[in-house]
Amino acid sequence: MPLIKSTQAQLKSGELTGYTVQIAALPREPSAAAFMESLSRQVDPKQIYAQLSHYNGKDFVAVFVGNYPSSAKANAALIDLPAPLKANKPMVRTWNKIRQDQLS
Repeated sequence: MPLIKSTQAQLKSGELTGYTVQIAALPREPSAAAFMESLSRQVDPKQIYAQLSHYNGKDFVAVFVGNYPSSAKANAALIDLPAPLKANKPMVRTWNKIRQDQLS
């Protein structure tokens, strides 16, 4: 999935700082691919990020929207998400923590 490779490269290079909104944690493909396609019709595709993750013995794709300089701006973006994107209980996360998760 090109989006995942792009996000991983950005995380390794340190280009992402601040905050983002995690909108989903999905089983790995194909459901993640279908979700991303649908998401790109609701949100600017340049603002979509994805990362392969492993948690509690399960593999999934974490999906993020936006790159915000402060938690206040990220929280405002979370509030403004379209209703369907709030179904998975989105949360504000720091890119630093996401980067740490990727390295562990």
